[in-house]
Amino acid sequence: MPSATISGHFSCDNSYAIWWGDQNSVITKYAEETNTSASGIFSGEDLTPIPYVGGSYLYIIAWSDDSAYQGLIGTFSGAVSIHTGDPRWRVLPTNKNKGNNEFPSQSEINASIAAAAAPDWKMPFVGAPNGGAPWNTSVGEISTDAKWVWHDSGRDNRTKYPNSPYVPFAGYNHDEFLIFRIPLDDFQEPKPESKGCCVIMCQCCCKEEKAPPSPPPPPKCCGSCVFEARLQRFRYISGKPGFLDGWAELSFVSHLDGNQFNYPTANGSYVRIGKRHNDFWTGWYPVNARVGITEVGCESPRQLDVMSEMIENPQKEKGLSAMLEGGRPWGASEVHVVKLECGKKPEPILQRVRLELGGNRTENLEVEIEYRFSQVTACSCCGAKG
Repeated sequence: MPSATISGHFSCDNSYAIWWGDQNSVITKYAEETNTSASGIFSGEDLTPIPYVGGSYLYIIAWSDDSAYQGLIGTFSGAVSIHTGDPRWRVLPTNKNKGNNEFPSQSEINASIAAAAAPDWKMPFVGAPNGGAPWNTSVGEISTDAKWVWHDSGRDNRTKYPNSPYVPFAGYNHDEFLIFRIPLDDFQEPKPESKGCCVIMCQCCCKEEKAPPSPPPPPKCCGSCVFEARLQRFRYISGKPGFLDGWAELSFVSHLDGNQFNYPTANGSYVRIGKRHNDFWTGWYPVNARVGITEVGCESPRQLDVMSEMIENPQKEKGLSAMLEGGRPWGASEVHVVKLECGKKPEPILQRVRLELGGNRTENLEVEIEYRFSQVTACSCCGAKG
């Protein structure tokens, strides 16, 4: 049976507003609050039942106080239940920083939605399940299948989750306030497919016909396939060589189901980038190097989290260069989540990484990287290959 309303229980560290709307705007506000105490965060809030209308959306506007911890977690139910951490959620970073009780207006929210292109809606960064780090305390009435989520702007250069201090859940402004949303259609049971001339036999419109015998079920896939990730190419976007610089290192770090999974070694993959001789060339530089490889069950898709880092050659820190730059420049891209599913070819992704943090910020070297993904072996029992 379809559900007429959507309800649930959730918590946000720190501030939030609940809205109902359509794909282009928020329309009706249901709640707004700031959690400033641990008791408020770990007791959570009830979602006042909101009406289900085809094509409508649940919106959660969220932001932090840029200190301590931050995150969103919840379980929401209609005909089916969906938790935070489910890949159907999307988040839009607005780059409009808010403080406690500074609730954005309806027009401010809708202006951000109207200005966003489809790629601006990101998959949230998924962290620990309810009760996990960094809070290590469960929020009441929320499923243990729910996970803490937030947006990672890529600018906080501290250690990311699952290691302390658990970026992006550590205090920082990640282009907040954030607009989380999910279609309410996803909370309804899938409609059955109609067969023949009508779903229910009616004497006035069709004749009863015997259904043809059902074909035997296809063989069940019980094996696995192998996917690889390749750094296909990169190009310079902007920047200039620093004084006495020779080259930088570009490293490629991937995480499989939340765990670091690099190739060919635990330290990842590296490409050396020249930074001194004449001007940077234009156009794409081909690499076509494998940077990750993993096994995927034929009936068990996996998530591959991909991130790029760039760091200055340690040789440059000797002598005069170290004094001039005041540190070792470093930078990281945002994290992209790629779904690996046997028999389906993932789309390529583009990432940008800027070499600037930790130095005197005069170089601002930025490159764009293209990754491609392919299935390199077939499922052992069904033969599917992308």
